Amino acid sequence: MTPPRRLRVLLVANVLTHYRLPLYEQLQELVDLHVVFYSDGGEWYWKRTETPSDRSLFHSTHLKGMWLGRTRYTPGLIREVLRSDADVIIKDPNGKFALPVTFLLAKLRRRPFVLWASLWQHPTRGLHRFTRPAMRYLYRHSDWVVTYGRHVSRFVIAEGARPARVSESVQAVAPVTSSPPTADRWARPARLLFVGRLEPWKGIDVLIDALALVERGLFVLDIAGDGSQRVELEKRVAKLGLGDAVTFLGHVPNRELLQTYQRAAALIVPSVNTPDFCEPWSLVVNEGMQAGALVVATDVVGAVADGLVTDGVTGFVCHGTGAEPLARVIREMLATDPVELATIAAAGQRAVKAYSHERAAAAFAEAALNVSRERNELT
Repeated sequence: MTPPRRLRVLLVANVLTHYRLPLYEQLQELVDLHVVFYSDGGEWYWKRTETPSDRSLFHSTHLKGMWLGRTRYTPGLIREVLRSDADVIIKDPNGKFALPVTFLLAKLRRRPFVLWASLWQHPTRGLHRFTRPAMRYLYRHSDWVVTYGRHVSRFVIAEGARPARVSESVQAVAPVTSSPPTADRWARPARLLFVGRLEPWKGIDVLIDALALVERGLFVLDIAGDGSQRVELEKRVAKLGLGDAVTFLGHVPNRELLQTYQRAAALIVPSVNTPDFCEPWSLVVNEGMQAGALVVATDVVGAVADGLVTDGVTGFVCHGTGAEPLARVIREMLATDPVELATIAAAGQRAVKAYSHERAAAAFAEAALNVSRERNELT
């Protein structure tokens, strides 16, 4: 007896990243996957040196194109979508050119289109002011919407997506083995850690101002990352007299991050809302939790809004904006018994195990199967 044909899925994404590679590999186990990458990794926020090699566990195509400003144009994408024999087409949330082109061609070919959505607050500055109607149209007319989490699902439904056609794919990082945290991790001075780009929406300036309000000698801070604010932040640290307590590590390669997390008592994720950006998730939360670091995050971080970081249970959550609310949470953490902190960090370490690539891939496979089955019934 001939085995049933596997569902063919075309997924259009910008660049192959280390944190998405395991997802594609898991999805390949469930469907016949072809991933088309339309970027060369030249995004302003991405380092080409961090792009992993394509291990060919799934069929992939890397397109040539050009950059005009921050927009990547790849005419070859039109050919790939038109030629594809895919039963279902999935588009990731990136690309001012790639997203509308993929959607329109999927509709032209009468192929089910699945939107992978990440926004839970639409940007309000510049051209973004005029793109919200287009995004609402996509939410309403996609055959299915797979979101970054429950917080994004609530947003896209409010924007017009049909609730019965919205589901979540958890945000995941590669699993690591790390010992459960113990109380001695919070010996004074407690080692705090920030990991991320030094850009305005990451809130590192707010964190530095907050630490200026915390008693000296209780903490040291390592800053792992680089970006446009580096020089300004170094001057801020010096002006506030925090030079002995704050160390700028610069860019830390992915292969070295685990040890950086394991040395830290707490990972601070001080993201703020800006007119351009609202943190969709922050995968450093997953990485820090896996390594046993206690996570302290603001409530504008997607991992908080979705429920992975729960105040006093799996981490600490800062409500409110500015340095004083964050300083208050950090002081509370530093005043908490180390045994209790270890208990909270261990709860986070257990909770993040549910955020796996296997579970994420299953959500995409289920969405693709649902829309394919419905299309077949209609025809």
